[in-house]
Amino acid sequence: MSPTPEIDERRTRQRLLEAATAQVAANGFRDGLLETVIDETGYSRERVHIFFQHDEDFAMAVYLRIATDLERVAANLAEGTIAERFHALVTAKLALSAPYKGALRALLSRSLDPRHELGVLGQQAEIVRERVLSSFEVAVSGASDRPAQPTPSLAKALYAAHLAIVLLWLKDNTPQQSATRTALQSACALVARTGPAFPFLEHVPGRTRIADILGALSSPKPTDALAERILRCLFRHRRLLPSTDDCVVEPCDVCLALHLTRVKRAVVRGEPIHLLLPAFPAKSPSPDKVLGKLPDGAEVLALLHLQAVCDEIGCIYEPGARLTICSDGRVFSDLVGVSDEDVSTYSEGMRDLLNSLPVPSIDMFNMEDLYETSDFAVMRRQLADHYAMSRVALEERAHTQPQAAVLINGIERFLREELAFQEDGLSKTQRRKLCRERAYEVVRRSDAWGQLITECFPLALRLSIHPQLPHSEKIGILLGDADDIWMTPWHGVAVQTKRGWTMMKRREAEARGAVLNFVQDRPSYFTLTDDDA
Repeated sequence: MSPTPEIDERRTRQRLLEAATAQVAANGFRDGLLETVIDETGYSRERVHIFFQHDEDFAMAVYLRIATDLERVAANLAEGTIAERFHALVTAKLALSAPYKGALRALLSRSLDPRHELGVLGQQAEIVRERVLSSFEVAVSGASDRPAQPTPSLAKALYAAHLAIVLLWLKDNTPQQSATRTALQSACALVARTGPAFPFLEHVPGRTRIADILGALSSPKPTDALAERILRCLFRHRRLLPSTDDCVVEPCDVCLALHLTRVKRAVVRGEPIHLLLPAFPAKSPSPDKVLGKLPDGAEVLALLHLQAVCDEIGCIYEPGARLTICSDGRVFSDLVGVSDEDVSTYSEGMRDLLNSLPVPSIDMFNMEDLYETSDFAVMRRQLADHYAMSRVALEERAHTQPQAAVLINGIERFLREELAFQEDGLSKTQRRKLCRERAYEVVRRSDAWGQLITECFPLALRLSIHPQLPHSEKIGILLGDADDIWMTPWHGVAVQTKRGWTMMKRREAEARGAVLNFVQDRPSYFTLTDDDA
């Protein structure tokens, strides 16, 4: 079956971006990049010009990739003072930019030209500027010495200081870039001495001019209050890791900062809030958990819940919200004991549900919608080649970021359950080692899928079915009620109790005497009437 025009366009744009980004990383930003990409991809010049008309148009993809990675760094900054967190964030920004240093240096004159579309204060760069600025807002809001009421000008001043340091770094030819390190240390010392007074807006002559300059980076808009209200509405449905943090009850400024930019942008344009959710891969192969290979009452329950979240946003914001399910079954099916045929069966069932249920705000696409080949193993390899981090980098993340370690451990636990009845010839030690290795690869590929869809939809809010810490660059989202915070529709069954609907593992429902119900002659959900439901 031929792809739809929308899918065809998405595929083309992604192949062009991948080719251009690889060229820039390997050879820097050179004249003739567009021609090189045309030759490499085989697309016609007319086709390419629909998406990119100049060499510089590819630079925005590089900028957005760095901004996205910096958001993750900001969400996982260690506790410390404003100066310490500023130092960590700028150091990370330079490390993330290092693979593209030659390209960024080549673009330097254009980025400093206020008339150029790639100018740091230009309209084209607005989304990148706002997202990087939000990372500095997180650095300030989460600092141990933050003022009682952090002012936007403080984060803007730090953002401006970081731009100056990046500019120096691009031109720095001193041994081991000592000039850049000295400038960063001096800026941090100044921040440490002055603290909240760093912007000097209220303490030096000419403050109006300084305020105007900083205000140009990100000016408050009348829609900001509505954007925050929308985000707080969404946060009422967060799936969070266990925490004693007050943010669990009342989201703080740090909780909001990394997501508010995208909401504001949609509100300013009067567009629906776009939510992006990697989820609904395929049913677990474990008969102890699920009823079969097809979507059932558990998926119905989750989809109706997600539609209710979109409807709730629509009650306070007329354009409402739309949610794209980015099905990740193809991404790691070979690692979790699910065949590609079973993924296809499940995916077709999900599309049938979306067409039959009252869920107009939800759509879905799969990995095959982004690749031309019909070989799923090749798709997985191409995904990993372009977007996956190295195993070494993932292990380092697990050592330095507690949330990453929790995710890997949680997936390892799932895999031990999933594969317990499949790998009968293995000892407990061998199975544990196998599941540990596969857990790392599942996370590596899942992260690659996340990078790809973020690049496809850079303006969307990134949701996750995994529970998150309050200050995360992803928003963990509930798919319904369950006692297990890791429970999903594809790892459990829907159970109707006296108190309402919930999800649990099949063996638990059956052990409690739940009655299985059929819909259209297929097993769908359980009914439980005991007093402990």
